[in-house]
Amino acid sequence: MAATTAEGLAKITQSVVKILPAGVFAMSASAAGTISVEEFASLQVFLISYFVLCMLLSLVILPLLLSSLTPFSYREVLQVSWSAMVTAFSTGNIFICLPVIMQESKKLLKKHDMGTEQANELVDVLLPVAFTFPNLGKLTIVLFIFFAGWFIGKPVDIANYPMVAFSGLMSLFGSVYVAVPFLLDSVQLPIDLNQLFVVSSFITGKFNSMVAVMNLMVLVLLSTIVILFGLKRFRAKLIKFFILVGPITIGILLLSRILMGYMFGGGASSNSLIAGMRVATEISSSSESQVKQPPIQDSESIINVDIIKERGVLRVGYQQNNVPFSYLNEAQELVGFDVAMAYHLARDLEVKIAFIPYEHNELSQHLRQGHFDFAMSGIEVDSQIIQKMAFTEPVLSLNFALVALDHRIKKMGSLELLQKSDLTIAIVQHTSIIKKVKAKFPQVKFVEINRYKDFFEQKPGQFDVLLTSAEAGYAWSLFYPQYGVAVLKRDADKSTIKFPVAYAIATRNNELRVFLDNWLEIQKVYGTIEKEHEYWIQGKGAKSTEPRWSIIRNVLGWVDG
Repeated sequence: MAATTAEGLAKITQSVVKILPAGVFAMSASAAGTISVEEFASLQVFLISYFVLCMLLSLVILPLLLSSLTPFSYREVLQVSWSAMVTAFSTGNIFICLPVIMQESKKLLKKHDMGTEQANELVDVLLPVAFTFPNLGKLTIVLFIFFAGWFIGKPVDIANYPMVAFSGLMSLFGSVYVAVPFLLDSVQLPIDLNQLFVVSSFITGKFNSMVAVMNLMVLVLLSTIVILFGLKRFRAKLIKFFILVGPITIGILLLSRILMGYMFGGGASSNSLIAGMRVATEISSSSESQVKQPPIQDSESIINVDIIKERGVLRVGYQQNNVPFSYLNEAQELVGFDVAMAYHLARDLEVKIAFIPYEHNELSQHLRQGHFDFAMSGIEVDSQIIQKMAFTEPVLSLNFALVALDHRIKKMGSLELLQKSDLTIAIVQHTSIIKKVKAKFPQVKFVEINRYKDFFEQKPGQFDVLLTSAEAGYAWSLFYPQYGVAVLKRDADKSTIKFPVAYAIATRNNELRVFLDNWLEIQKVYGTIEKEHEYWIQGKGAKSTEPRWSIIRNVLGWVDG
């Protein structure tokens, strides 16, 4: 009965193989239309390495191992496994290849006068059992973990290799889509990198299926030979195997390493999206700009719109490296949400614009001495700071959040993180919430820093957490992907804790404050603030995606756009 069922499944599989090209074409077309060139470019090192590894295992190491320990030749091993490997590559499904593996294994045993009834029964038992265990095809996925470390510039430590291999073996009893996030977290790499794995799985799944098929065939045939006939007469061939495979493997790996080093150079960068954002040309070109240091002399005179227009220059104070409000992009241009708004204001006033940097702890002094007309860069408005300077109506409402290493932020909620006794939190502003946190968690230590970048480029163990806005935290995590963000929420209703940001003005310049309030209200009505918020904070439109070339659109003209 079992033999009849297996034979029937084999015939069904062979029929399916005949219509596979149509399905393969459809899947390839789908991948070509949905995966961008940029996504492939970022994965090219992993894909090439994975291809080399899978070809080495499926076409060299495994068949040579089987031919060295059995009477089967290398050519025979490839011949009987070829149809199953092609099917696995085409479909990415190992299960439908099992009848083919079973049938071809029995044929090879029969060819060498080993196809006894006992041997055939052993094949029928061993193959289903072997299928339930992680195979070499799945284990090749571990390569992605090492690539992920290289990708973000944080290579997996050599001491963790055994742990990754063992954890990979255990976790791969289940789905690879569950195993990969677990493995990333175990070596303290951002779980978000799993998205890259998902993107590449359409290709990698086909190659690891080939390895899995060869692995199953080698395991079944080798186990059958060992159990029924032994390995004594094949010891000399085993020595030959190591002599051949060792140099071949080392040579291929070294060649691949040299070629990839020459073609791709160092690690990849994940911050190109936000680093490449720019202020719209039609806005920035209408007002000449310059970045300069604050003037040395003090000036406590009143500043209003008439004085600014007479001067011909709008002087705007900004905080350096304050993503996404004011920072330098990859072209070393000053950009950001507040920078774009300053350009809008300068264009409306028909004046040039000068950006003057300041440190947050010196802001009130700069305003008092008249070094700039007003200050921006996501400045929080609270009851403490309004005693030192005046503010416009809130420009945005942001959400409080904590930024910490990704593996820590994923494991704990915000309150759990704050309850740690030796926690050191870095801050740039936010004095109001600090008092509330200290009252609830007196063991928490706060350390004031001048710039957010000081936290991300800290010495090991200097700070545990950064308190900032979720909007800024997510932007910074693009530059430093090993960090994650946890939005602070109230205990009672789990609502987010918000705070307003506005533009700071010297208290004596009330006329300028009234003008800016009215101007901001106009920008809200016109949708300017919403548009810039969507671009700089939400990232909408930061990356333009051109439609892929299509026969229907580009040749036949059946659809537009």
